[in-house]
Amino acid sequence: MPKVRVQKEHGLTRQEAVECIHALLADVQRDYGQYIDRFDWNGSGDGGTGKGTGFKIRFSIDDVAIDVTIDISFVFSPLKSKVTRKINEKLTDAFAKTE
Repeated sequence: MPKVRVQKEHGLTRQEAVECIHALLADVQRDYGQYIDRFDWNGSGDGGTGKGTGFKIRFSIDDVAIDVTIDISFVFSPLKSKVTRKINEKLTDAFAKTE
């Protein structure tokens, strides 16, 4: 499967960044829920996994940045650059809402 990897500095505390990602995932679930099977947070609450139609996602948040890796099915590989751009936009918007 082709991979999309996005690392984005958040400029927030880890907890603030986690709260932003919780809100972002809720928005994504609302807007694209028909394509998403689930998002699961890890035990420490600063990362997790998800899967849906044609993709698997892993994400982790540390004191400086969020790291997102998405495995996209070959069928959707022509959309790789669009997916990368959309993830960057969503993360930028999510972290900007705290300013």
